[in-house]
Amino acid sequence: SSCFWQQLFGLGETLGKALLLQLCSQQKTSLVSMGTSCCKESTSEPKVAGYLGWREAALVGHDSRFAGLHKVLRDPLEDDVVQTGEGITKNVQDFLACEDVLSKPGFTPEGVEALKKKGSDWHVFTQWLLDRIRIVNKLGGPRVLLVSWKTLKHLGRFPKYPAESEHILDAERLLEEYARLQDAEGKVENRVICFSFFTHRWERPSREDSDAHPDSEDHKKAKALAKFGEFGTCPIFAPHHDFDYYFWVDFCSIDQVNVDQKEMGVSKLCAYVAACIQMIMYNSGTTDYEPRGWTRLERMM
Repeated sequence: SSCFWQQLFGLGETLGKALLLQLCSQQKTSLVSMGTSCCKESTSEPKVAGYLGWREAALVGHDSRFAGLHKVLRDPLEDDVVQTGEGITKNVQDFLACEDVLSKPGFTPEGVEALKKKGSDWHVFTQWLLDRIRIVNKLGGPRVLLVSWKTLKHLGRFPKYPAESEHILDAERLLEEYARLQDAEGKVENRVICFSFFTHRWERPSREDSDAHPDSEDHKKAKALAKFGEFGTCPIFAPHHDFDYYFWVDFCSIDQVNVDQKEMGVSKLCAYVAACIQMIMYNSGTTDYEPRGWTRLERMM
């Protein structure tokens, strides 16, 4: 999409770990700017409380503080409206063709140059992103859900939605909380919020959904994204601005159990791309990315 700058995240199987260490210690990255516009889980695993800080206000979760909002987050339409993948596809098509999307990108060449400067103000960008997320959520179907780099670092793997929704963030609520806490430059904890769409090919596909998993057994993708997020930089906006990265990952952001919810989530895929600021491609050494038509299509979006 001409509205978004893209980055290529390619880690070879044998060099992956070394490159990630180099990424953090020497401030080098295998991310290449593509253009600018703009399992069985252990019961002893650490609890989620605490490490996300202010972001916990946006957790989807199953606890009591979210119970009253859970239905609203899953289904923003009226009770008597039956949602289908076909209906949502029509809404998405209309959305992508509307003037707001075609004429109001998150970044323009002029805007990028202005934001590169030290002390620049990111408030307008935050409001644009919040408005975009709200529009996408109103299209019907599953809302925009994200996983923080902090969660990937904390767990060392991808959390599965909805089984582990206590680790998943609602993007709209996250942005509302972020906007409330922004400093004079529009940052929180000296970082700018950024949503990234993660395109990849599953490492362990299976005809049985319960056996399929997007990552390798050593969770190399999740660990790579965690390192990328911890590093927090972007070659376009360095050295004056760091970013707080959140990732849209199919395994974490689309219902992996409910067939109807999954169908609607897939139907809404283009809108999820439009709700993100960048696209990250994982070029794995153990599964071919390029030959698969679906991954090629994601990049074309």
